[in-house]
Amino acid sequence: MTSYERMLQREKCRSRKKSVRSYTILHSEAEDQPEDCESVEGTTLVVENETQIGQSTTSLRSRSSAKYDPNQALLQYFAKLSSSPDVDDSLDLEHVQSLLHDGASVNTCDRFGQTLLHEVSKTWGTDVAQFFIEKGADINKADDYGRTPLHVAASAEYSEMARFLIENSADVHVTTAGENQTPLHYAAKNEAVQCVKILLAYGADIDARDYKLRTPLQVAAEHNSAEATRILLDEGASAGVRDDSGMSALALLVSQMPVVAYRALDQFHSVDRIHRKQNFYLNFLETVDSPQEGKTSAPSPLQAASQSNCLELIMHPIFQRLIDVKWRYYQVETWVDILPNMLMAILYTILACTVPRDVHNFYTPLTETWWKIVIEIVFVAITFNEIRKEVKEYYRSKKQSKTLKKWRKKEVERDLAFCHPRWPQERTFVEQELRRIKKNKGNQQSYFSDAWNYIDWITYAMLIVVIILHMINVLIDDKLYDGVFIRILSCTVIPVWVRLLKYARPFPGQGPFVVMLDHIITDSSKWLFMVLMFYIPYAAAFWIMFGPQSQIPVKGYNGTTSLIYTIIRIPLLDDYNFVELEKAAPYMARVLCGSFIIIAAIVLMNLYIALLSNTFQRVYDNARATAAIQRARLLQDLELDASAKKLSRYRKYISNNYSPEETDYIAVLSEEEEQNRKQGEKVSEIHNIVSKRFGGKKFGKLERSEFDSVLDDMDMLKRSHGDIKRSLSLLTSNLEELTRTTSLILEERMRVDQERYHKEQGDILKRLSGIVGRLESVYDIDNGRNPGQPLRNHKANQTEKS
Repeated sequence: MTSYERMLQREKCRSRKKSVRSYTILHSEAEDQPEDCESVEGTTLVVENETQIGQSTTSLRSRSSAKYDPNQALLQYFAKLSSSPDVDDSLDLEHVQSLLHDGASVNTCDRFGQTLLHEVSKTWGTDVAQFFIEKGADINKADDYGRTPLHVAASAEYSEMARFLIENSADVHVTTAGENQTPLHYAAKNEAVQCVKILLAYGADIDARDYKLRTPLQVAAEHNSAEATRILLDEGASAGVRDDSGMSALALLVSQMPVVAYRALDQFHSVDRIHRKQNFYLNFLETVDSPQEGKTSAPSPLQAASQSNCLELIMHPIFQRLIDVKWRYYQVETWVDILPNMLMAILYTILACTVPRDVHNFYTPLTETWWKIVIEIVFVAITFNEIRKEVKEYYRSKKQSKTLKKWRKKEVERDLAFCHPRWPQERTFVEQELRRIKKNKGNQQSYFSDAWNYIDWITYAMLIVVIILHMINVLIDDKLYDGVFIRILSCTVIPVWVRLLKYARPFPGQGPFVVMLDHIITDSSKWLFMVLMFYIPYAAAFWIMFGPQSQIPVKGYNGTTSLIYTIIRIPLLDDYNFVELEKAAPYMARVLCGSFIIIAAIVLMNLYIALLSNTFQRVYDNARATAAIQRARLLQDLELDASAKKLSRYRKYISNNYSPEETDYIAVLSEEEEQNRKQGEKVSEIHNIVSKRFGGKKFGKLERSEFDSVLDDMDMLKRSHGDIKRSLSLLTSNLEELTRTTSLILEERMRVDQERYHKEQGDILKRLSGIVGRLESVYDIDNGRNPGQPLRNHKANQTEKS
């Protein structure tokens, strides 16, 4: 589940439990599960309102109600609830209150010293934390490893909880036991960007040091937390600090995240455009102030840049200035390394060009050729000295790589002692780093990673063969040995001079062109593949038509080697004996030669030229950067060969003259660069305005921006809207219930009215029926005494008669 989805769910239900990552903090000793077990990812816990507790039921209450120890029961209840995969499981505050009433302590700990507030600070809502704080939970209580709830919230990237804890008196300066890392260290290495901002806003120390003297910036760089690193750099974290092993934060940034490192390098190069001055703080790029000066195996920032082959970084003004300063300081050693190789090539050429026809007479007469012996002695001495230096460089490179791996492994293993048993991702990271170091997947440059070293050894091997054959030819007069010696001698002159290009790479003028040879060779190999697709079939066609098996063999085409050489001469419009070809086969000679010249001399050659031109335009800037890297590597080799006294003088020289160095600033910008600079200034100005008005809390202060107020108002509006929706929902439910009740009442009333009506009608009918019965009885009696006549004694009759 992404952090965005967690935010949406947290907005939907304010008191929900936050998504669990890959581990459970609380651990109950009564649970039968291994220590490395992981909780179910994505669980959600909902805290119910206290007014609704009496109407709610929980699915977990029965699982924890049978515990004898209230503290253990409380721990187990939260541990099971945290790892429950059922999203409908909710926290029963009534049950928690009953456990607290039975004697459970709100500060009870598991066997790693972690309290309930540790669990709440990572996965639960702030309402739950507020409940425990009101019950007396210690907000700064640390576990056995010294980690407080604020450490947990910061590492879990739970910014809302981190802010809540700090506002409730959580200590932002508290450090872990032994490791001495603050919550800012934990937020930085876990790339909890919002937590980093909040901690800095409430006064966290941006330069706090842990047990290795690492700042949060160094810890973030070690864990590849790019965004957290950017925030720390923007807020003024120094990239020039070093830990107790001499490793600088800048070197880590260069090797781990070059894009961020470019911003960090700007700290050491300041420009005052008004007074046209610029300052270079070169002392931060060297180990002049290191606690392990002269003893550390940690790479310098320049060494890290050259090992990582960071072309963009090496062109930064601060690195360019450092390379220039070191070049001037070690220029004598540089020329001492180059001049013997130039002398060796010159002496070898002189000896090769003065070899007589009879090699056996190379030293005769001795009175005239004694200078050859002197030259040979000097040449052989230089050659074997260069071989010695190459062997020394090979073993030094191997030893340096081994020492660096051993040092890095030792430094990483120091962190194993502080890996929390309930946070397995910490140990996993350390173990992955150790495996990476073991497999040597870092940026260390091996001896044979430079292809020029292969050319050196091929040249030395050929020179040794020439020396051995020369000694044999002087002692033994053999034409066979003479022929072999002359051929190898002539071929060896070429690599002896070509290898001098290796020493031209560090020079700014010649270096880019030497570096481009690699690209030229690559492009030439691609072009050669296309050439072979045409060269092979045309060579076969010429062999068939004019070779030794043809009807009329032609000179230059009747042998394999002569055929290959002649076809190469055709695109160059050299003499390829076209007259004889035309005599042998006029039409086929014109077709084959004409088409091959069009394809090879016009199409393929122009394609090759265009390919090289495009490569030159495309890689020239990179070639300059690559030449600068080669220059930096040469300077590092010279520094390794320098004596301790010279190194000490160099560090003192940097400390006294370049901390900082103030020079005149002359801006030489092209029209495009000037336009980009102006656009950058406008964007920066807009960014500052937006940050000032809407950028949230100011770091180191408790001020609030207008955007913060708007967000709070919107948050309040959301809560009010939610309350209104819930009230309307409740009102709707009540109205529906009232409607149903009214309907029932009306139905009942109608039923009662109908029953009453029917009863009254029945009573009336019964009375009428009784009256009718009595009347019928009267009529029957009257009819019986005097049928058909009215009653004689009836008062009515008596009245009429009277």
